[in-house]
Amino acid sequence: MERPDPSRIRDRGKIKWTAMMLPEHVAIIRDYIANEGKVKRPELDEWDLRHLEESIGLALAQDAEVKLKYWRNGEFHIRGGKIKHIDAVRRQLYVEDPFNTTAYALEDIVDVTLLD
Repeated sequence: MERPDPSRIRDRGKIKWTAMMLPEHVAIIRDYIANEGKVKRPELDEWDLRHLEESIGLALAQDAEVKLKYWRNGEFHIRGGKIKHIDAVRRQLYVEDPFNTTAYALEDIVDVTLLD
């Protein structure tokens, strides 16, 4: 028996299975794929919070460049800039980079590293 040439096989992949699936199943699979790489917001303990507080205070006092790691929508992001001020009422940290000033929620901040 002769084997078929792999370059001539034209499989439709996932498309062929959609006719046998209910719309509810398709929605669940789409949600699963959309949330596949997401992580939960990390819970920081007392030592981590103290380290963040010290790093932010030192960066404010020295007007130093920082690398800010924060959590948003299930993903970690890293930004750089200088900390301008902290709004304790709104619980936000304002960081200025070369393009603009951005506000970050204090609950979302995971790590602050001084670069200078």
